[in-house]
Amino acid sequence: MFCAIHCISRLDTCEILYANNAFQRAFGSCIGQKSYAVISEKKEFEQLYRDVKLSADDGCRVDISEYVEGSGKKYLVSTLIPWNGELARYDMIVSHGLDAVMAMERIGDGMEKNDVVVKCFGSLEIITAKGALTATDFASPQCCMMLVYLLCNRHRDVSIQELGEVLWPSQQVASPYNMIKNIVLRTRRVLERVCDEPFIVINNGIYGVNPELRIVMETEAFETLYLRAKAKKLEAQQREELCEEAMALYGGTLFPTMADEPWLSARSAYYQLLYIDCVLTCMKLQESRGDRLAMYRTATSSIKNVFHDATIQFTLAMSELRAGNATQARALYMNSETMFTDAQRKQYQTALEKHAAKN
Repeated sequence: MFCAIHCISRLDTCEILYANNAFQRAFGSCIGQKSYAVISEKKEFEQLYRDVKLSADDGCRVDISEYVEGSGKKYLVSTLIPWNGELARYDMIVSHGLDAVMAMERIGDGMEKNDVVVKCFGSLEIITAKGALTATDFASPQCCMMLVYLLCNRHRDVSIQELGEVLWPSQQVASPYNMIKNIVLRTRRVLERVCDEPFIVINNGIYGVNPELRIVMETEAFETLYLRAKAKKLEAQQREELCEEAMALYGGTLFPTMADEPWLSARSAYYQLLYIDCVLTCMKLQESRGDRLAMYRTATSSIKNVFHDATIQFTLAMSELRAGNATQARALYMNSETMFTDAQRKQYQTALEKHAAKN
């Protein structure tokens, strides 16, 4: 289920001759530019890129995660191919983060047997080619909590003791083995409705998610879109579109029924901060092109997900003040003044005084 994005460039100058839609979506308009400069702005990447051993028979695979923005591991596979009567360089980037974005778009169409998409924001939903499950399908909250914990930690082993501390944090359970075994059994039975392969695997008291399943978390797609939207080398229109895609994925708090659990609260706060910043980035791009209606539409649709944070309202008020609309700015400010920080109040008063001085 990995998404390959690729380009073809001149062997001598590295000038890009062709890039597929996925490549241009990730890196922006790039035909005619140097391939290594498009893929990464880091100067040391050029040397690594040029040192890749090219062959017409076998591709050379290099981990480039530290050079390219975005979440997840990324690999560059390079080889030589014939192109318009001569040899050219073919570069393919394999990225799990970008794959997560594509997987979210393919829900319900084109999913394969072992593909599993986990929707995380606003509620839990597990989607496969066979169907979908929600939190209400599971026998108890503990079944959901154990499953979510294993999914969030699916790249490592989880012991019985660790699971016991998650499921019964305020209790001392002398022998959690049988209790956890019962929860796993009940959870597995539910998961069998949508997954032919065992979802949870056990090996000598170690629990985990079956590595044979191709798991994609909604959080991965959201974070990847956010990070791409923050890449300033992309055109403003493309960055705004990426922001809108990311915001569309964020349907509310991460796994809301367990968001206050100590092991999940930091993750939940992290994604909420990303969401707020994504909204502000989108509004800034819309303001720069003079589309105030779009700004208000973005703000209105997003406030329901962060009703306890007034940053978006403050940004609207400051934008109106910059546009010379002091009356509208004051109305927006007064509606949420009690939620603003001292720093925001001071910033607003300073801007208001400058506006009054000009008029």
